Amino acid sequence: EHLVLESYVCPKFDAVYHFNGSYGIIEFIPKSKDNNLYRNQLMLQIARKSSSKIISADGFEEAANIVAQAVKTISKSSRVKIYQFLEDYSGKIIAEARDDHMPSFLGLVFPAGDIPIQARALMLKSPVRCCWNTNDHTSDLLLLDESMAEDLDLTWSLLRGPSKLHTQYLRNMKINSTLTISLIDNGKLWGFIACHRDNEDYISYDLWPILHDI
Repeated sequence: EHLVLESYVCPKFDAVYHFNGSYGIIEFIPKSKDNNLYRNQLMLQIARKSSSKIISADGFEEAANIVAQAVKTISKSSRVKIYQFLEDYSGKIIAEARDDHMPSFLGLVFPAGDIPIQARALMLKSPVRCCWNTNDHTSDLLLLDESMAEDLDLTWSLLRGPSKLHTQYLRNMKINSTLTISLIDNGKLWGFIACHRDNEDYISYDLWPILHDI
């Protein structure tokens, strides 16, 4: 479980802590440019109204479209797509909300290899993942004890870098940052919601719980 430390200590970052085995990891996650309390309260209201609309939707397709639009509004993403895994783990985009300048992926089917088995396993363990920047900017880990490096497990690290193949894949789509929310049904990965941004901002950590609970 991730715990948010007192954010006033670092007004430009959320300091997030989690314990893994015999050691703890603290991550300093940058806040979005528009981060403020009023924004968060407004986004929470939008999430609650959207949840009510989802419950009263006439069918699955309408409910999925409501989810996509709500997530886009809250995250201020350029495009939000809902991706459903098929039996062979290929996937289909079943709902989408996007800015006018973004190409549509609605109805497209992607091969299973686009989301390999290792990535799917990680999506089950850690259901919300973010790539703050697709330009492969990385930072060194600061270890209090160098012996920790041998068995350091970054499975639940929020700032864990994605593979360079994945970031190249995103750059080919002209995406600067992403947030992915796993959709899990009875312990099985059903699909996911992908938020894409083509600008230099990103989705703040404080919005993740709101998006996850829609």
